[in-house]
Formats: sequence, C-alpha cells, structure tokens
Amino acid sequence: MRLAYLALLILGLSCSHLGERKPSGEASQTPDYAQIFSSARDILIAKPDQVQLKKVPESVVVQYLQTHPENVSFVREQLIKDIQESQELSDATKPTRLLPPKGMPGYSDLKIFVTHPYYYNKNFIKKSNLIEVWMNFIGQAKKEIILNVFDFDLEEVAFVLIEKARAGLDVTVGIDRKNVMDLRPEVKKIEQMLLMGGVKVTGVMPTGLNHQKITAIDWSVPEDAAVLFSSGNLTRSCLEPEGDLKGTRPLPKESIPNANHLLTMKSWPLANLVHHELTKTLDPKYLLRGKQYPLNGSYQVTGPDIDPETLEAYPNPSITISFTPGGGLKSVNKNLIADLIKRETGPIRMLQFAYSSSAVDEALLFRAQKDFQETGKFDFLSVGDTPFAMREWSRFLIMSGYKRIIGNDIKNAYQPDPENPWSKGLSSDQLNYVQKRVLIAPKVYGNNYAKVEGKSVKVSAKIHHKIVSTQNFAIVGTSFNFSEGAESNNEQILVIRDDQLPRIVEGMVKYLSRTSPGSVVKEAQRRNKFGSTDEAGDSPEDHSAESQEVTVLPK
Repeated sequence: MRLAYLALLILGLSCSHLGERKPSGEASQTPDYAQIFSSARDILIAKPDQVQLKKVPESVVVQYLQTHPENVSFVREQLIKDIQESQELSDATKPTRLLPPKGMPGYSDLKIFVTHPYYYNKNFIKKSNLIEVWMNFIGQAKKEIILNVFDFDLEEVAFVLIEKARAGLDVTVGIDRKNVMDLRPEVKKIEQMLLMGGVKVTGVMPTGLNHQKITAIDWSVPEDAAVLFSSGNLTRSCLEPEGDLKGTRPLPKESIPNANHLLTMKSWPLANLVHHELTKTLDPKYLLRGKQYPLNGSYQVTGPDIDPETLEAYPNPSITISFTPGGGLKSVNKNLIADLIKRETGPIRMLQFAYSSSAVDEALLFRAQKDFQETGKFDFLSVGDTPFAMREWSRFLIMSGYKRIIGNDIKNAYQPDPENPWSKGLSSDQLNYVQKRVLIAPKVYGNNYAKVEGKSVKVSAKIHHKIVSTQNFAIVGTSFNFSEGAESNNEQILVIRDDQLPRIVEGMVKYLSRTSPGSVVKEAQRRNKFGSTDEAGDSPEDHSAESQEVTVLPK
C-alpha cells in the first residue's frame, strides 16, 4: 500500500497530514553533509563480512543521520540497529528535506538554457549556446569539481577542466567507457587529455548506460556551491550551436544542435548530494554498478523565500530529485512521473527522445479519461523525436491507437490497433482529438542531407529533451528518458514545483510544434504509402537506447 500513495507523499499535492513533525526533525544547526553522506555510504555499501542494512532506502538513512547528528559517530553496527528500529516510525516514500546553512535558501538563482528558441508568455526567447554555459559554470569553480556524462568530445570544455586542475582544484570526471569511450576515438582522446592535465578520470562500466549529464562545484563552500543538470551530453551533436557542419559557409539550415536544455543553480545541499551520488560511481573505493546501488527514495530542497523547515510538504518553489539505479524506490517512471501526471490537473506538455514507459502511458490514459469526463477536453500536446516516436515500442505510437508490424512490408507496417488501450479506453472522437496532439519533430530534426560544395552530406539532429509539465510542476534538467531501460541506467531526474517552469516548457513545446509536419498518425500513413529509412541516428546513445527499448515490447 505504501507505493500506492507515492504521488501524495512524493509530489505532495495534499499534505495536511504531514504537519505532525518537521521534515528533518528539530534541526538546530547546519547538517554536516560531508559526514552524513560518508556515513550513509559506509552503512549501505557493506563488505561481504559486514552486517547488511536491508530494505531501508538511502534517503531514510540520510534523514535519520541529519535528525540525529549526535549518533553519526556511533560504530556501524549500532547505527544500523538504531536506523532499523526508527524505520518503523519513518515514511520511506516521503522525500528527505535537505537543509541549507541558516539564513540561506535550499537553492537560488535557478536558470534554464535551451538550444532552440522558445516562447515565454508573449516573449520570444532566443536560443542559448550550451557549450558556453558549461564552460562558464565550470570556470567559476574555486575549489572542487565533480562531473559525470555519457559522452564527451568537446575539447574546449576539457581545456577548462585541465586549467582548473592545474590551478590546484580537485577535478573528477566520469565518462561511459563501455558504450562510448572504448568505441569512439574522439572520446578516448578527451580521456587522455584530461589525465595528462591532472584530472582524475573514471571510465564508467555501467550495466545499462552511464547516462547522467551532471556536475557540482565547491560543495564544501556554502556560498560558492552550485550544480548543473543537463539533458545533453558534452558533444558537438548535442550542444554545438552550428551543429554537425560547424564552420561550413553558408551553413545549411539542417545543421543544428540537438534540442536540449540545462539548468544551473546555486545550492549547497544539492552540490553535496550530487558529490555523494557521483562518489558512489566514480571513486575507486566504490565503483558501483547496477544492483550494487542502494535502494533509494528522493530528496528535496526549498527555494528562495521559503523556510527550509516549513511544514508544507512541497512548497512553491521547491525541487525533488532522485537518482537511478535505485531511485524512486526502484521505479521512477511509476512512483514519480506517472503519479505526478495522475494527481495533478491542468495542461500537460511533453517533449521526449525515447518514450516507452507503460506506467507513464497508463497515467496519461487515466488523465485523458478523467479530463474528458469532467471537462470534455484533454489539454495535451507533445512533440517526440521522429525516429523513436515511430518505433514499435513507442508509447507515442500506442497512444495514437496504432501499432507497427515488424518484418512486414515497409509500406504497410503501421496499422490501427483496435485492441490498443487508447483505442478501447476512449471514444472515436476522443481518440481522434488525442491523435492530433501527438506530433513528430520538425523536419530539421532527424536524419537529413545537406548540400555542401555541391555534394550531399548527411547531417542529423534529434529531439533530445526529457520533459513533461503540468499545471504546477515541471520535470526538466533531466537525463531520464521516460523509458523502461532508464531505470537501470545512471540517471538524474528533477521534479520542480515552480510558477515559471511549466510556462517555459509550454513555450518550448509551442515553438517545436509550430513547425512539426504533423501527427504520429499522419507520419504512419505517409510511411505506409512511401516507406521510410528514417531510423535511429549514428550516435552511441541512439543505438544503446534503441537496443534497450526493444526488450520491453508490449505483449
């Protein structure tokens, strides 16, 4: 029953029952997160001959340690005994509130940057250069940097990291070795540059993908600590403003970066949390992978002008954050994303790279049925990356009432599916309405060919966002695709309650939808008539994501 209430407890849309106790106990001083997180790792990551702490999420351990700082120095066995006894009074589904130093907010100076323009209210916001944002963010570090990404071929970013290491900063970088570093010479070159420049580099060997795009700086200095969360890798294809054909003149209109975004903010608690999470992955003492990561729930920080110890469970503004593997009590799709969609009201806007989650799909159908019944309208709009939106496992295809037949004549591969949950769960008029709101990407995103000096040159870009917004919440700044495979990857996901971010997401969707050639259904009909070779692109992430999704076809 505990998981059944996760939306209520994790996303806090009804929280009067939480007034019984403060979110972190009667805290009277700044938590020593360096010691707390170190103790949490020692408790949860046990050696074979040590006592194991079982079925207690790491976030609950952190909650206990910051509520009882006097016990942090206890021997490991005594701490485990005390935590297990207190677990009966703890709520594992409630995010652990992380507290800033007295007089400081949990986070501040939140900024969002996007590789394409978007609308905000009546304003047209120009695109940002995300390479410059990464470089400027790292460049402001004064003491320490920790960073983890899937893919990394930007030499200019590597040079900033090397400059910082040579200036005496402690700089640690993680890159996916299995899926990227061992396969791409450009990334291997970056590794060698960093190592020669004094940067500590870990080639991560994940069970899925080392898919995080995240960094923290100066976590031991409260006034300087900051974090960056990105949907895009440190690669030309993800972030380069001129796209794959940078330097070509005239620059073909098809040469653009992937549609990506990133968030930066000042936050001492989040910087410590990110350092803690990445330590488990990158520190030679741990090098965790797959099921070795502890079961985890989620954490929360409050925004400016909010008492960090307020009894309101999910104040406005606030950020709830989780990490996989193990986050969201091992089901981010169900326990964070789906419950947010089901429990919230108002418009839903969505931008997705690889979308295969059955839990999220079921939540959207629940909302569609509920909204049609109560208001006569399901206020939904999405734009998906075209190659992945048209795959057999795509939930965009399923919510459009279609299926793809593998091995069939390519000109008759897409067929209406009367047994589809959306086909069965909605009236024909309702399904027709939804179909018109599930869009593919603008033609400039996908696999294209441009004329360069009279020759046809392949160029590609993709919708690489992993975003959904509702009336009061937005999931942005994430690496987590709404997919089954993402649960076993190294990922980060942020659920943000904020007045502005849902409107920014709506403006991003609005911009991309205005140049979309049409719906998933329209594209299916076009492919049935003309065929298509528009499959996944050439990047390691495309093929890795594709191979994971194929294993979770709906039965």
